[in-house]
Amino acid sequence: MKYLISLIAIFISLQFFSVCTYAQQYEDIVYLKNGSIIHGIITEHIPGVSVKIKTNDGNIFIFKMDEIEKMTKEEVVIKKDVSDSIKTKDLKTNLKQETPKKKKKELIAKNSITIQPIGLFTVLSNIEYDRALSSSFSMGLKISFMTFFARGAFTFEGDKEDVDKAETMKESLSAWGIGTHMRLYTGGKAVEGFFIGLAVEKLSVSYDDVKYDSNHVKTTKTYNPGMVRLEFEIGNKIKLSDRVGGFTILWTLGAGVGFGSNFGEKGNDSETFPLGSFGFGIGYSF
Repeated sequence: MKYLISLIAIFISLQFFSVCTYAQQYEDIVYLKNGSIIHGIITEHIPGVSVKIKTNDGNIFIFKMDEIEKMTKEEVVIKKDVSDSIKTKDLKTNLKQETPKKKKKELIAKNSITIQPIGLFTVLSNIEYDRALSSSFSMGLKISFMTFFARGAFTFEGDKEDVDKAETMKESLSAWGIGTHMRLYTGGKAVEGFFIGLAVEKLSVSYDDVKYDSNHVKTTKTYNPGMVRLEFEIGNKIKLSDRVGGFTILWTLGAGVGFGSNFGEKGNDSETFPLGSFGFGIGYSF
C-alpha cells in the first residue's frame, strides 16, 4: 500500500512539473504555393474564395484560395521556464553588445613653440609656433633674426682691400624674416611625430659694401636685398615625455627655391636660385 501511495505521489509530481514547464497551444499554418509559410490564427475562411489569418505579431493577411497549397492546425509547445531564461540571457547579451564602449580619450598637445639654439651663436636663428588644426594637420608662424654673436671668431686674410670689404660686411650684416608653414603629420598626432610640409618665408637683409676707385679712395654703400624662400620640408618632432605637454626636439630638412631682389650695384637686379636647409631646435608642446 505504501509503495502504491509513493508511486502515485511521484506520478502527480511529474505531472505537476510537466504542467509548469510546458504549455500547449495550437496555431493555424497556411502553406502558400510560392513557398511561404504563415503562422497565426485564421479569423475568416470563405470556402473556395479566401482565407484571412492574423499572425502572432498582430499582422493580418488575406490570401485567395488559388494561392494556398494547404492549411493545417498544429500544436505549439513552449517551454516557459527555459524560454524565459533564454530570452533574458539573449536580452542581456544584446544589450551588452549594443552598449557602446566609451573610448578613452587620448590627450594630445595642440600647440608647440620651438627655438633653434645653434643659430644664436652663428648667423641666423628662428622661433616658430605650430598650432594643430586637426588630428593630422597644423599651421604655424616663424620669425627669423640674425644674431651673429660669434662675429669676433671670424677673421679674414689676404689682400687688404678684400679683407676690408669682408670685415665691413661682417660687422654690418643683419637680417630678419617672417614666414608660415603647413604640415601634415602622418601619425595622426598634430604637432608631434613625423611630418611633411611646405614653408614660405620673406627675408630682409642689410649690409655695407666697400668700394675702392682707381685712386684707392674708399666708399661705403648700404644694400638692402630681399628674398622669398619657398621650400618643401620633412621633419620629426619628438616629445620627451608621456604627458600631454613636454619638451620636444625638432629636426627638419628642406629643399626649394629662393627669389631674390635688389642685388647688385644698381639695386634692381633679381635672381632665382636653389635652396636647401637643415634645422634643429628644442621646444615645448602644450
